[in-house]
Amino acid sequence: MSNLAILLDTETELGDINANHVANMLWLRCIINGRAGIDNLCQLTNLVTLELTSSVCHPWGNAVAASAEKDLMAQADDDSTNEDAQPIATLPSAITQLSQLHVLKLACSSITCLPSTFGKLKSLQQLYLCCDNLVGLPNSIGGLTSLQLLSVKPQCWAKLLDLPTSITGLSALSTLELHDCTCLRDVPDLTGLNLHRLDLSGCVKLQELPELGSMDSLRTLILNRTSIRSLPASVGKLAGLETLCMQKCSYLSELPPSIGRLSTLESLDLTYCKDIATLPPDAAALTQLRELVISGCPQLDVPSWLPEWADRLRVHVSHAEHPGLD
Repeated sequence: MSNLAILLDTETELGDINANHVANMLWLRCIINGRAGIDNLCQLTNLVTLELTSSVCHPWGNAVAASAEKDLMAQADDDSTNEDAQPIATLPSAITQLSQLHVLKLACSSITCLPSTFGKLKSLQQLYLCCDNLVGLPNSIGGLTSLQLLSVKPQCWAKLLDLPTSITGLSALSTLELHDCTCLRDVPDLTGLNLHRLDLSGCVKLQELPELGSMDSLRTLILNRTSIRSLPASVGKLAGLETLCMQKCSYLSELPPSIGRLSTLESLDLTYCKDIATLPPDAAALTQLRELVISGCPQLDVPSWLPEWADRLRVHVSHAEHPGLD
């Protein structure tokens, strides 16, 4: 078993794995059931991909059978005085010894923070966090200079309060996804990043965006179900933006005139933006626009130029609200 390179088993517990037998492992997917075996992770120095899930949180691969999950939870109750059976709140700092790690997927509801030394994982390229009780990221995360994708997607709602300003040090980051971070109120200045995709869906307390100028590489901006009142004028500087999605932004009442400068914009989705009343006249300059979604926008006054674009623009609209456009 010493030459085993891949172990993908959603019913295998970390504590049952003998690190001495899998020293050459490259890809590991297993269950965290308390602290049992967690320190052995650091001996798997050849790991490239690591996927750790708790017995009640398993978004990747096949789900643990319901009966097996109940057995694990019952065992945890029975071992409540056993330190190894207690839920972990963070990963051991020695995880930074996994110098070859490229992909880390962590789905554990008991995790509240990452170790302060986390930024030493210099080879890490993709970080997926499905941790409902995660309240923050360490300042050292800015040291992950190879990180290309950072995704926070909880099972229910994340308790993430803020992002460290050191995130601007993620020079290789192209995708930032923060889903359902219902406590997040602010996003730091991201203009130093070369993002291609920024997704803040479900950050319901987020009322405004930072300045967006100089993010020429941004192709997709998703702000669904946020409390955004308006977009900053600097949105017009997103020279490469192709998709702008703002579904169910209930407080959005207008778009800035600068949106007309988005010469590469192909899709604009304003589904159920119930307070938006007009599209700025400058929007007539969006000559590359191919899809406009305005379903559920009863207050919207359809601009005169919109029907003229029928031959090249696909408009999604409610017949009851705008009978002349469907």
